[in-house]
Amino acid sequence: MNDNYRTCSQCMVVLEDIAADGSSVARYYFQESGSMVVSAGTPPQEGSLDVTLTDVTLVEVTIDAEYNSTPVAGGQCLHITAATLSTGTVACVEGATQCAGNVIQTCTDGIWADGTDCGDNNETCGMVDGTAQCQAAGVCIELTYVDGLLVADVDYPSMYANDGYTPDLGGVLPDWHQFEFYDGATGVMDLGDAVNGNYISCSQCIRFFEDIDEGAGTTARQYFQQSGTMTIAATSDPLNGTMDMVLADVTLVEVTIAADYTSTPVAGGQCLHITAATLSTSGTATCIEGETQCAGEVIQTCTGGAWADGTDCNGNGETCEMVDGDAVCVAGGICTDGETQCVGTVIQTCTGGAWADGADCSDDGDICNMVDGDATCVAAGTCLELTYVDGLLVPDVEYPSMYSNDGYTPDLGGVLPDWHQFEFYDGTTGAVDLGDATNGNYISCMQCVRFFEDIDEGAGTTARQYFQESGSMVIDAGSDPENGSLDMTLTDVTLIEVTVAADFTSTPVPGGQCLHITSAVLSSTPVITCDAPVITAGSVINGDTCTGNSFYNPGTGGCTGYSANANELLYELTVPAGASYQLDLAYSDVVDASLWATSDCLDTAGASCVDGADANTDGTESLTLTAGTYYVVVDGYTAGTCGNFALTVTAQ
Repeated sequence: MNDNYRTCSQCMVVLEDIAADGSSVARYYFQESGSMVVSAGTPPQEGSLDVTLTDVTLVEVTIDAEYNSTPVAGGQCLHITAATLSTGTVACVEGATQCAGNVIQTCTDGIWADGTDCGDNNETCGMVDGTAQCQAAGVCIELTYVDGLLVADVDYPSMYANDGYTPDLGGVLPDWHQFEFYDGATGVMDLGDAVNGNYISCSQCIRFFEDIDEGAGTTARQYFQQSGTMTIAATSDPLNGTMDMVLADVTLVEVTIAADYTSTPVAGGQCLHITAATLSTSGTATCIEGETQCAGEVIQTCTGGAWADGTDCNGNGETCEMVDGDAVCVAGGICTDGETQCVGTVIQTCTGGAWADGADCSDDGDICNMVDGDATCVAAGTCLELTYVDGLLVPDVEYPSMYSNDGYTPDLGGVLPDWHQFEFYDGTTGAVDLGDATNGNYISCMQCVRFFEDIDEGAGTTARQYFQESGSMVIDAGSDPENGSLDMTLTDVTLIEVTVAADFTSTPVPGGQCLHITSAVLSSTPVITCDAPVITAGSVINGDTCTGNSFYNPGTGGCTGYSANANELLYELTVPAGASYQLDLAYSDVVDASLWATSDCLDTAGASCVDGADANTDGTESLTLTAGTYYVVVDGYTAGTCGNFALTVTAQ
């Protein structure tokens, strides 16, 4: 569990060279091995910690949108021989106060102690000049901006943050102040009108999150606009990262926000007030003079406080990479000679390590599509058939109403990854029409099927995205779609290429591509069968775990001594009475091998494991089995890894 950032309970992450605006990180490191001893008297989730680290190795990783950490081949690593770390015995500053709901807590002898419950007098607890006080319901805390800089989100430039306000609210956990825009309007906006007065429909939206616990995915309170005006300068481009605005007499009230984004005021809740503020994305340097970064394959240099494009590494068939904190062009090419990809309607071919434009399919009224891995011109309206070889749905850890599946064929587009997503905004079960008036547009869908082709995570772009046009989805009655439990059947589903606006309206692309699903049965429950290939002594099995799943894991305390989170393949082996067989596993790809055997094929957690090996990191492992029938698991240590292997079975 602790060997991947997505599943870890005790997690160590190092971020190297964070950009001044928080938009990029040169390298991420995550734990690979070692031990952590947490003192019994220091509960980590309560702000008090005494910990001892021993022989800890952190390796360079990438972390994807689902928080899966994947080691970088040949990446750097960090090592901690021994360290004792502590918050001390003090979890707070003596005499400090905070609000815990409506209760005033005071720091006494280094810990928070409950005091007055403001609710007893029908009041609320609020922070005034850094001190927790009881206030009459409806008395708002005044927010003042000491820094009016708005920072646009790198991936979603219609969202802006500001951390230059006073006072801090709540307790010791961080707050977050966010502005969101869903159209490009400028001029004077009424933040309390029929559209802007609710989060489900707002075009100009102000939100505030108090005491965010990122580990638990919770916030003590959240606030949304109730009234006031926002004046957006005519030179602004709210949807694309440029904003100059003035706020006047704005009130934010404490709310709850439902799964469909409806905001509802909390009865007797707290409120915030902004008398006046001028906020802007301009006027402050966004980077440090002379520093460099990679923007795709282009080297950018900070000049005059802003990023300026420089060398395009792609022009020389190279890639842009961060080396010792500097962006440099690195030889090796961004593609493999001869492979093809679609860029719009143009077929590109990799030549000399770089992509070169070829035929433009639109010249003949066609579109470019990937057929059996090759970019091909096909007639417009010809949908590519998606087939599911693995029907497993994986619910998102933070948003369990969203599911992904990567068990489909074929891959679309070029070498960049695709993403197949299902989203649910109510708990309906039974038959659902994906093309009706509600489900036929992303802005209103309750059951939503999406597909993203060629995602460039660095640039925050996707070559194409698709959304449902027609078809049916049948959700089993025992499912709980909003909470990570789903069994469903898709029939005659067509997804068409769309654009999705900032307000989430999906619009079909004229002459765009389309995908089709004839039928599919998908489930969030892994289907484990005992139909494993039979292997015998004297055989050499060549396989590829990339064709397998990741169902089996003996756990850190299991028979190999380590967890096994990689893809695996399962084989059945019978060793006759009086005999013993040696199994030798060797990966030809970069995989930290794990090899183990269980007497029960349904035993995914290793409870019936009889023997296992995970002693090496070079892709080789061996074990010996005596008489019996076993299910041999060819596995690996690191989540997300897989590759070609040879398994040799020898009678001794």
